[in-house]
Amino acid sequence: MPSIFKQQVVRYVDESGKRVSKSTPGAKRIETKSKKWYGEYTDENGVTQRVPLARDKSAAQTLIAEYVRKAEMRLAGLVDPYEEYQRQPLSEHIDDYERHLKAKGDTPKHASQSAQRIRKLVTGCKFRRLADIDASKVEDWLDKRQRSHARFSAQTRNFYMDAAKYFGNWLVKRKRIKANPLSDLERVNVDVDRRHDRRALTDDEFARLVVAASSGKQVEGLSGPDRAMLYVLAAWTGYRRGELASLTRKSFDLNSTPPSVKVAASSSKRRKQDRIPLHDTVVDIITTWLTTKQDVPEQSPLFKLVTPSGYFRKTAKMMKSDLEAARKTWLDEVDEDTEERKQREQSPFLTYQDAEGLFADFHANRHTFISNLSRVGVPIAMAQKLARHSDPRLTANLYTHFELSEQADAISQLPSPPSSNESLVTGMVTGESGFSCHSSSQRDGDDLAESCGPETRKPLPEQGFDVDCQDMSEVQLG
Repeated sequence: MPSIFKQQVVRYVDESGKRVSKSTPGAKRIETKSKKWYGEYTDENGVTQRVPLARDKSAAQTLIAEYVRKAEMRLAGLVDPYEEYQRQPLSEHIDDYERHLKAKGDTPKHASQSAQRIRKLVTGCKFRRLADIDASKVEDWLDKRQRSHARFSAQTRNFYMDAAKYFGNWLVKRKRIKANPLSDLERVNVDVDRRHDRRALTDDEFARLVVAASSGKQVEGLSGPDRAMLYVLAAWTGYRRGELASLTRKSFDLNSTPPSVKVAASSSKRRKQDRIPLHDTVVDIITTWLTTKQDVPEQSPLFKLVTPSGYFRKTAKMMKSDLEAARKTWLDEVDEDTEERKQREQSPFLTYQDAEGLFADFHANRHTFISNLSRVGVPIAMAQKLARHSDPRLTANLYTHFELSEQADAISQLPSPPSSNESLVTGMVTGESGFSCHSSSQRDGDDLAESCGPETRKPLPEQGFDVDCQDMSEVQLG
């Protein structure tokens, strides 16, 4: 039988009536009734539940009757299983989701970043409860933010949308909602709104960058020699900033065959232990550099890339500073008021951002690493393995860069068109060329062989990746 009542409240006061602790000398015990009504009822499992109700007695009676009604409906299997979660503030669901990401092994940075993006989105859309989530409102907010914020690119928009959709999927799996209201949202084309694309550095640029860093002053807490070593490791291993920040003396195995460096799974972006072989020259450079780090404990990071407050240092600022120093040195190699000086000043060589808007920030060293693998003819499967990418298309499309001159070299290796053929030139005007195609209608099943003459094609030297084929097969490029 359900009941409502007021709880007994005990407090202690001194002689003046001021509330004090029980242990206060002369404290007087006073017993009163709570201002709010409470209720007891038996739930669908036969367990007695005590719940706070209301200050008004009639309202309290109505509430306890509602608790009893819902318990009976749950017992009969007639209650919405999502009702409890619908009443819960959306912020609490997001907090639970962030704890879930950390518990399943995501990096603290990824868990925090995902939750923060979701919080920003729901705040912008003014969502308070699960029932408020609406795909159209999310799409409108993302669109307005992309148009009004310089650093909110199409790629960033996709990141926010992905975080929200994953959150929706988690809500469904945890049976907090019946269906994901954001499942129909689609990613936008990032190629039409690229705001921070990177470029690979040329060999000459990288060499000058390292020289400038080696003799440079301290930037972002790192000495010049340490920055130079950091750049070399980034461009010859492809390691990211966070992975390089985790390196200790024990990370290097310079006496093995081959020498290598490894990143622990906890510091790797893909949450796996990553070991990369080291180039012989890089081994020599590291060996010399490590002699300056004898005072660094074996388990301590070699690069101070994390501030005492736990934030990454601005490696882009380091690159920009060293590139500016290297470019100044390069410009000063020729006299002012000369034609060559003017040409150099107009050149994008050693610029942090070139005329096409491509950046040479710290992550550009990883682009340099992967592009150099392509230049020396490393197969796509091996490049993908060394880049530690899950998708070979990412390796080929986003991280592999060819200069216009390299593309020209590839084109130059194509067979020359028959421009000296008088009948062909005439045919280009009259529409009747001597360049013939013939087909053999020999069919084997659905195969039809067709060929065009003259047969002058020849294979090109092996180098580069075919980014157009879905199977990412190797092609011949110059």
